Amino acid sequence: MLRFNFAETRESAYSKYLKPDLFFLILVVATVIVGVFFYTSSLKEEIRKAQSRIEQLNREIRRLHQIQKREKELLSMKKELQRKLTIVSRLDKNRKVPQFLYFFANPEDVKGIWLNSLDYSGRKLVVSGGTLNIQRFPNFLSITEEKLGRVLFRSTERQVYENRELNFKQVYYKFNFGVELKNGTAH
Repeated sequence: MLRFNFAETRESAYSKYLKPDLFFLILVVATVIVGVFFYTSSLKEEIRKAQSRIEQLNREIRRLHQIQKREKELLSMKKELQRKLTIVSRLDKNRKVPQFLYFFANPEDVKGIWLNSLDYSGRKLVVSGGTLNIQRFPNFLSITEEKLGRVLFRSTERQVYENRELNFKQVYYKFNFGVELKNGTAH
């Protein structure tokens, strides 16, 4: 015959409420809650990093726009300077300095002589000036004829400079002559 034990067994409060299924369910829910918390916090951190990066890139874009604006200004200035340089170089190429100016700029050629005016027209040059020593003047004329062309003598006058306040008198010689430039032009 079969034997049955109908005696009541006493369950403890611990085993009554904490069944393995209930314990497993609480563990799964707690794990899901913790997992969701860490996942949302990591997403929030990624969003914060992305916003920070976006702000940094926006600042960089603003800086690059300023650089681009400055670049346009510099390019326009460069074009303007190149235009001016082209004009200056064209003028420099077309500039012709009369050869006789180099003669009169040389201190050895005009030693002891000063010039008051030079008038130039075609092949003719009219020179007026002065000297303190009349003996230097013929040498100046011969150098002028040798380097520039045929001298067409006009006049020489003896002048006296007088300053009564300083009680000063100075004799000088004023001259005026023309030169017919050799080689046709003075350039």
